[in-house]
Amino acid sequence: MARQSSFTQRHRSGQLIAGLDKHGDELGGAHVLGRTRSVRELKAMLKAHLDAADAASSLRAAYAASVAKLRAAEQVAGAVAKQVKYLVGARYGNDPVKWADFGMVPDKVPGPKTVAAKLAGAKTGALTRKARGTMGPRQRKKAKAARGG
Repeated sequence: MARQSSFTQRHRSGQLIAGLDKHGDELGGAHVLGRTRSVRELKAMLKAHLDAADAASSLRAAYAASVAKLRAAEQVAGAVAKQVKYLVGARYGNDPVKWADFGMVPDKVPGPKTVAAKLAGAKTGALTRKARGTMGPRQRKKAKAARGG
């Protein structure tokens, strides 16, 4: 049997309590969980279910509210951290000792590229453009003219 939603379960328990209130005298007791129970015990068990469901619902709402509060605090903390990073960089430059005091490292400053690195980058870029079929406006115009379009 498929699991019923908490709303359906709560509604069912409420309806059962109402039915036991109305017709409990006619029903007498019922054999539940290994022993015969009175109508009062059955109603108490259903009421306990409703109380537990209400408690879970309020806990779920409190959890959702606390998560929303956490997300808002994370955004504020992120903005503060970003501004502190700018301030540290502006005030102390790339001094790693000062940055370490704030638990950060300065941004890496790239050194000058060698001729071999520049050639390798140009070759990689050309191969990437060819593989992706990337063309500039003049290249597209030439390709279109070659196709006859």
